Amino acid sequence: MNNSTFLLNRHFKFFSLVLMLSLFLTTANSQTTIIIKKIPKNTPSSEEIFIAGNFNEWNPSSDKMIKNENGNYSFTVNNFSGNIEFKITRGNWLTVECNSNGKDIANRNFNPKEKNIVEINVKAWKDTFKQIGEKSIFSKNIFVFDEVMRIPQLKRVRRIWIYLPPDYSSSGKRYPVLYMHDGQNLFFNETSFLGEWGIDESLNKISAQQKKCCIVVGIDNGGQKRLDEYTPWNNPKHGGGEADKYVQFIVETLKPKIDSSFRTLKNRENTAIGGCSLGGLVTLYAGTKYNDVFSKLLVFSPALWINDSLICDFVQKKDFEPNTKIYIVTGGNEGEEMINDNKKIEKILKEKGFTDKNLKSLIVPGGYHNEIFWRKEFPDAFLWLFE
Repeated sequence: MNNSTFLLNRHFKFFSLVLMLSLFLTTANSQTTIIIKKIPKNTPSSEEIFIAGNFNEWNPSSDKMIKNENGNYSFTVNNFSGNIEFKITRGNWLTVECNSNGKDIANRNFNPKEKNIVEINVKAWKDTFKQIGEKSIFSKNIFVFDEVMRIPQLKRVRRIWIYLPPDYSSSGKRYPVLYMHDGQNLFFNETSFLGEWGIDESLNKISAQQKKCCIVVGIDNGGQKRLDEYTPWNNPKHGGGEADKYVQFIVETLKPKIDSSFRTLKNRENTAIGGCSLGGLVTLYAGTKYNDVFSKLLVFSPALWINDSLICDFVQKKDFEPNTKIYIVTGGNEGEEMINDNKKIEKILKEKGFTDKNLKSLIVPGGYHNEIFWRKEFPDAFLWLFE
């Protein structure tokens, strides 16, 4: 072996050693252990503790925490890039951790580059309180994704609900996503204003009978800010005009977060948006402005009157992708103005080339402007939009 070959081999071995050491340190530094120091006294001794987060697709029963001899629970997250978000459960979302008053907490959040060990205390379990109601026993696939998600466009925060298909944890499949306004009214009577839509019951039944389902993202309305956020333009009498920023939040902030946290079908063909009343108005606006994002619009009893000529002109001037589907329904007892607005927007859409294949516009006899009516109409609308 000559001198140059000997030196080359030494350099190669030295480089290999440095590379291996670097990989070892990178791996070691990318491990973060989460430790529960204290759990509620009423925790059933026979039950196991799980962790759900953005590192395991928020599956509440896939990653069990290990109990050590001191009674602490731990779990190590390996090689995860970006901030880690998580919550603790006892195997499903009915048993998720909450605060001492039974209220949902925000996702726990930390940067693994800054912490190798994170110690927490679990204050209480959601199922020990009765704020959601007995019905929730049949809805184990619903949970609060974030109690205080930031809306940077409006400098506010909002609760976000998630409904997962019944087979989500076992199927490994990806699913379409339906974004819906007025999240308080979708799943539970106790959180609703005047009754719930029963979205979970409807989709659970459809899933069992027709093997068809989707992920539903419920966005709570802003209470007193609801009219502002759901109206695209200011009404001289009623105010409003913040819908542009609200919809921008859905498209630019919420959707990327949902797509990175769950097994979604991200393309526009599998992305829908829906709502009722003012939520129907903002749905029509969102689906028109961001037609490259939403291909399916569920528009129930749209309150077009508040921005009447403006929303009609807006829809009339915009181009739609040919495979856009819009389902509009208004109750026959909602008043002449609501019925006429429904017919007006239907006429505009048909003049733009919509046919019976991609536009369903209905006036349902006997229907009123309420959740009972919208609950009844939801299954047909879902099946038509996602056929």
